[in-house]
Amino acid sequence: MAERGDLPVTWSLVAAEDLSDYQYRAIVLDASGKAAPGDIPSSGTYLGPLQNKPKNAEHATVALLGVTKAQAGGAVTLGDPITYTSSGFYAVGQKAIPTLAQSGMAVFSNIGCGTIIVGHALSTVASGGIFSLYSRGPFTIISSNEV
Repeated sequence: MAERGDLPVTWSLVAAEDLSDYQYRAIVLDASGKAAPGDIPSSGTYLGPLQNKPKNAEHATVALLGVTKAQAGGAVTLGDPITYTSSGFYAVGQKAIPTLAQSGMAVFSNIGCGTIIVGHALSTVASGGIFSLYSRGPFTIISSNEV
């Protein structure tokens, strides 16, 4: 839903299996360098939402960065931080309220250590719907005592 005309940066790679049911869901890079379902966040390196419907060994196109479509696994509201679930759907991550540490760095003390945020919602949608995601790659929140 690139509503503002922003194009995502995409990458094409071979699908490790039939991904025709995974369009707009999270994709990871598996150990063999192929696109695989992001069913389990720790199963591979997160890439981004799948843009097409490739079958096994066909080319999968993944949005790495920018405005793209994503499928919600729960209700999503404009501005929500987004993570992905164990089923590969996108969901609201823990909202962070930064405070300024003595070092001058922002500290997010109200969220859990290890939270992976992959972007922010640019639209509102009910569970199962397609929404606009500003995908900016994953980053992990560290605890305030690691800063």
